[in-house]
Amino acid sequence: MCHGFFQSLTNLSISLRDPSILNLEAIFGFILNIPNENDLWKSIATLFTASKRHWITLKAVNSLFYNLDSKLKEPALIGTAHHLVTYLRRSLTAENNVEVFVIVSKDVAQDGSWMRQQQSSTSETENQNTSS
Repeated sequence: MCHGFFQSLTNLSISLRDPSILNLEAIFGFILNIPNENDLWKSIATLFTASKRHWITLKAVNSLFYNLDSKLKEPALIGTAHHLVTYLRRSLTAENNVEVFVIVSKDVAQDGSWMRQQQSSTSETENQNTSS
């Protein structure tokens, strides 16, 4: 069960450009805070609100990931885990100014299992084992 834990990737010391470090099996979903497009009518409408940003949700259903953006007529298929990582990598460029919140259970948040072990640690261990 999801306990509403939100972890912003922008507040971590990990590379924002490498979402492949995420352990997708331990993650309930994602919330992305994205800028609104530059549309005249949307710009006028946002004059009266505090934000010119929009929230979207990404979630897996039967091992396929979907964009559940409320502005879409229906959920948009992103695809497999590989497609999701590519989608996040494209979204997390500095030019896009996107924040990603990772939704996990309290236990997963506490033990940090929503992130894979970093590749460099594994490589260092393998190197140590081969040099012994």
